Amino acid sequence: TTEKPAATPNAAVVEQRGPPPPPPVPLAPPRWWIGAGAGGRLGGSTRTESASIAFTVEHSIGPRRFGLRLSAATNTSVTYQWSAETSTDHVTLRQFPARMGAYLTVPLGPGQLEPGIGVDLDVITAAITDASGSRTRLSGSPGVDAAVGWAVRFRPGLYLRLLGGAGAEVPYYFVTAPNQTPFWSTPRLFLDLGLELGLWFP
Repeated sequence: TTEKPAATPNAAVVEQRGPPPPPPVPLAPPRWWIGAGAGGRLGGSTRTESASIAFTVEHSIGPRRFGLRLSAATNTSVTYQWSAETSTDHVTLRQFPARMGAYLTVPLGPGQLEPGIGVDLDVITAAITDASGSRTRLSGSPGVDAAVGWAVRFRPGLYLRLLGGAGAEVPYYFVTAPNQTPFWSTPRLFLDLGLELGLWFP
């Protein structure tokens, strides 16, 4: 009689699993800001005042928030007369600065610090009147800047933002027709200060 060896039972396969991964952290909803403000620009030997509107949106990037801010302003107009012999030879200049900026938020006190950079376009209108009649010229001066803001949110849905920055732009010159003498130009370097008040949500 031949004895067969007893079958060896299969060893149980034990699968070791670690703890389940944590659920993904939901992104905070975007935050929207809409406001109006007033400010001033100092550049060269000139100083201009402006009124502005701004639209801002913020998104979360890890523990920080990243913001994009679009603003447009209008400056007070200035009038120059280049001929003492006649009052008809004059030009009225007005600037419309526009800016698109990006910033990161840093908690500071009751609000948040907003250091960032931006690109600028200074749109200039010139209403010219001389012996040949009246006409309007449209020009532009591009630039870049570094800026910082400090924003405080209040309830219900109000905010206050302080703004400051320094930048450089391509100067645009206006000259007299007879001898091409510059009588006005945008500054090459400038400093900006401003105050903004508006609504934020959600």
